[in-house]
Amino acid sequence: MKARGPIAESWWGRAFVEGFEGWGDPARLARGRTYARQGAVEAIDLEPGLARARVVGSRARPYRVTIHSEPLGAEVWERLAEELAASPGAAEAVHMLEEGTLPEEVEEALAARGVELFTSLPRMTPSCSCPDWGYPCKHAAAVLYALADYFDANPMALLTWRGCEWDEFAEVLESSGGGAERPRGELEMEAAPLADRVADFWAATEPIPMPGPPRPFRPLEHWDGGIPALAAALAPVYDALADRGNNDSHEG
Repeated sequence: MKARGPIAESWWGRAFVEGFEGWGDPARLARGRTYARQGAVEAIDLEPGLARARVVGSRARPYRVTIHSEPLGAEVWERLAEELAASPGAAEAVHMLEEGTLPEEVEEALAARGVELFTSLPRMTPSCSCPDWGYPCKHAAAVLYALADYFDANPMALLTWRGCEWDEFAEVLESSGGGAERPRGELEMEAAPLADRVADFWAATEPIPMPGPPRPFRPLEHWDGGIPALAAALAPVYDALADRGNNDSHEG
């Protein structure tokens, strides 16, 4: 995480931050942001609707923090995948997600159904083993900022936290047969069935011409530091082989 500047730079990372910064205690959020920048948040265990982490504080043992947010149901993601699959940019959406970019169409399609992709703090349940009952405490705030930083670089982790089963979601998008564009750079080609090309196997073809004139056969010229007596002895043999090769090429 950067020591200075915004926690998140992507549009989805900023949207996640805005979801809790507008509700929490500014002083505790500021201290939590400092904790996150200083690396106080240890590895986060993430699963649908739940994030667990340990935060190093003033005590010897790290504080245990959980952030709970009710994930969206499987039927919501299934309907969303079907709607996106019917759109012309379905394949491009999959490509963007795999490349680490969250298409804005995902949020727009959910919002059209009255569903929030980004959970606001009142819809979260932060919990910490510290004695501070603030909402959130500085340790939970640090985890929220660490999550924002992680989601910024891994948008699919955000979808997973919101309940999306990515493999199933991508399968529906990729299996779309209606107007989905192929990602740029992917090769498209058509090949005739082998059974229709059997006669071509026996068809006569012209020999492939060799580029340029025949190269002279003079291997001794490339023998640096050789033994003069051995080179003199081998020279007639190589000359004879070269003459034989030239005669064969003329006869052919």
